[in-house]
Amino acid sequence: MRLKTRFLIPYFFIAPAFLWIILMLIVPLSQSLWYSFTNYNLISGESSFVGLKNYQRILTDPTMLKAIWNTLVFTLSAVTLEMLFGLGIALILNRELRGKRLITTIFMLPMLITPSIIALVWQTLFWNMSYGLINYGLSLLGLPQQPWLSDETLAWIAVILTETWEQTPFVGLIILSGLQALPIAPFEAATIDGASRWQKIRHITLPLLKPVIMVALLFRTIFTLRVFDLIFIL
Repeated sequence: MRLKTRFLIPYFFIAPAFLWIILMLIVPLSQSLWYSFTNYNLISGESSFVGLKNYQRILTDPTMLKAIWNTLVFTLSAVTLEMLFGLGIALILNRELRGKRLITTIFMLPMLITPSIIALVWQTLFWNMSYGLINYGLSLLGLPQQPWLSDETLAWIAVILTETWEQTPFVGLIILSGLQALPIAPFEAATIDGASRWQKIRHITLPLLKPVIMVALLFRTIFTLRVFDLIFIL
């Protein structure tokens, strides 16, 4: 009897979380999936089954196809930059530096700010030709000012840079945690063999960090696909 009770205790503790997931995730997703096969009216509540017509209309809508393409371009660009900068900064912070704690704290500050506030701050930086701080800096350097948020190409750059600045600390924190958990023995052996720092990174650090990098890549891809507020405000 005691053995059976001990066996059930873990399930007792995870039951509330499991029920929460069912109520807040599985049920809404199931309803959304069902509604996608109907012409459900939110006002009257009436609906009828239409099969795959909704999907056919979406997949043939030029606006929808462009939105999908823009989302993929934004995700690929932002996540690539976040992974590269996050890895580089994590490698730097993993070394013995003066003021390392202060530098790490400053690096993590964007994670404490809500996306809407970050978007408003960067909107001020990228503001129009007369008031934007970035354009003001360009004018001081004798460079031409740019319509960052009104030109399509420059708007892409502005949005991707803002997202990269906001989320790079998250990637860096995950990779830094992985770096600090790596075994020391392979690096000591490589030092004895005369390996350079780059050779250690390429042949030891990156292969050992592959699972951690994949986790960070997965998380950032999922969350970047869901970004809306940043793009909407900018």
